[in-house]
Amino acid sequence: MTKNVSVVIPSYNCAQFLPEAIESILEQSYPPFEVIVVDDGSTDDTKEVCDRYPKVTYVYQNNQGVAAARNTGLRVSTGEYILFLDSDDCLLPEAIEIGVKHINALPEVGFVFGRYFFYSIQPDGSYKVEEKYENQPEFANYETILAIRHRIQCGCIMFRRAALDTVAIESIGAFDPSVLAIEDYNLCLRIARNFPVYFHGEVVSQYRYTGNNISSKSTYFLIHAIRDHSQQWSYVEQTKKEEYLVAYEEGKKHWTKLFGDRLPYEIQRYIRAKEWVAALGILRLILYYDRKLQCIDRAIYETSYATLMSEVRKLPLQDSLAYWKKQLAGAPPLLPLPTDTPRPPEQSFREASLSFGISGEITTALGLLGGIEGVTLSTTLLAAFNILLAIQVRKT
Repeated sequence: MTKNVSVVIPSYNCAQFLPEAIESILEQSYPPFEVIVVDDGSTDDTKEVCDRYPKVTYVYQNNQGVAAARNTGLRVSTGEYILFLDSDDCLLPEAIEIGVKHINALPEVGFVFGRYFFYSIQPDGSYKVEEKYENQPEFANYETILAIRHRIQCGCIMFRRAALDTVAIESIGAFDPSVLAIEDYNLCLRIARNFPVYFHGEVVSQYRYTGNNISSKSTYFLIHAIRDHSQQWSYVEQTKKEEYLVAYEEGKKHWTKLFGDRLPYEIQRYIRAKEWVAALGILRLILYYDRKLQCIDRAIYETSYATLMSEVRKLPLQDSLAYWKKQLAGAPPLLPLPTDTPRPPEQSFREASLSFGISGEITTALGLLGGIEGVTLSTTLLAAFNILLAIQVRKT
C-alpha cells in the first residue's frame, strides 16, 4: 500500500461543520499523507478552525467557487491518489483504506468509488439517514454514470492523479469552473471516457444535507444541472452509440425530477409572500423543463397552480394593472414586431363566443403608449386584450 494519499477540503463559510470533516480524516484507519483545506474567501472562522489542527495545511484564495477551490488544492497537493471531501461531509473510518486497497489492485482505472449515505440535519442538530443508495449496478462505466444509475459524490471517490492530469483543462485544472452544478459528475464522465472506472460498493462517506448546500437551491441547481448535463451531448452524438443516447435522456430526466420536484413548494412559498412574478416564474420554469409533467409530482404541482391562479384572480383590476405596470416598467421587448412589414389597420381576435376588432386609430394610440412605457406594441395589445376580456367577463 502507498501512503501517498492527499485529501482536499474546499470550504466557504462552513466553519461550524469543518471540524467534523477534518476529524473524520485524521481518525482514518489508514491516515492520509496530507490534508489540505482550501478557504475559498470565507468570512467566518475557517482559518481559526484549521489552526487547531497541526496536520492540516491551510490555503486561502479569493472566492472563486468550489471547482476552483478543488483545483487549487490539487495543484498544491503531492499525493499519487486524491480524495476530495466537502467541508460539511464526513468520511467513514475505513474510507481511505478501502479506496487505496481497490485502486492499488486495479492500476489501469482512473478512479474507484463506493457508496455514501445521504443524511439530513434535524431541528435538534442531529442527522437522520434519508437514503442509502443500495441498488446500484455492479459494473460502472461512462454509460452508467451518464444515466445516474450510479450515485456519485466526491467524498466516495478515490482519484488517481495521472487520470486527473490527463483530463485537466489547460491552465485551469481537473474541475471545470464553468460547470456550476454537477462538477463532480462532469469530471467523472470525462475520466470515464479515457479510463476504466471501478465501483466497489462499500459505504465510505456521509453526504450531509444542511440546507446551506448548493444542492438546496432548487431553481439554480435545476437550470445549471440540465445545462451542465447537456455538455455531454456532443460526445454522445459523436459516438453514435444507442446506449449512450438512452443514458443521456435517462440522466436528463433524473436531474429534472431531482430538482424539479421541489419547485412546486417554491411556488407556494412565493404565494405566501405575495410575490406573484416569482411564483409565475417558477411555474414557467417547471413547464419549460418538464412540459408534460412526467418528472415532478403532478398532484403537488396542480395544487400549487390552482392556489396561484386563485390568488391572482382575487386581485382588484386596478391593483392588478398597477402591479403589472410597475413590473413591466423598463422591461426589454418580449416580442419585437417587424417595422418593415405593413400591418392591416384593424387587428381581429376571435373566439367561439366573442369577436371584436381594434381599429387602426386605437392601435396607433396603444403603440404610442407602449413607447412611453418602454414596452412593445405586442405587449400593450396583449394588455388591452386582457382588460377588454376582464370587462366582458364581468358583464356576463
